[in-house]
Amino acid sequence: MMPAAGPHDSQFVYVASAKFSERGEPEYVNLLHLDTRAGRATTVNRPGDARSWLLDNKGEPRLVTAVDKNNSTLWYREPASGAWRTLASFNSYGGGKDAITPVAFAPDGAVRARQVRAVPLRRGDRQARRRAAGLSEGLRLQRQPGDRQRQGARREPAQ
Repeated sequence: MMPAAGPHDSQFVYVASAKFSERGEPEYVNLLHLDTRAGRATTVNRPGDARSWLLDNKGEPRLVTAVDKNNSTLWYREPASGAWRTLASFNSYGGGKDAITPVAFAPDGAVRARQVRAVPLRRGDRQARRRAAGLSEGLRLQRQPGDRQRQGARREPAQ
């Protein structure tokens, strides 16, 4: 079931349904609009091979990230017409100036996102290793007593 903001008093929910290749690789993710009383589901129209969906503050599908070979495209669904339009396209593995991962919608409807970027790893570059591990802003690496290296390290919010 997809996490959604807004009232939870409806008989309808959205459910993600992934399709995998014979080799176990993800191909796409359909979004199903499920009527929990009637037990019927309809598939939401998706642009391209959707990999992730984001529901807005009203619980409606609003953003999709689709992947085609090495390129990711961020699609936005217009509230009035339901038509999808491209917001950004970028290399899935190399990042770029438009490379973002939508995280949530703010109360005012703005999209909260993380910027995706390729991180060069050089021997002894502690900052690069921290960025690659997702330990950039707001997080710090805390070692447990007795740890020699990164074994047993955990993420903790910065003070």
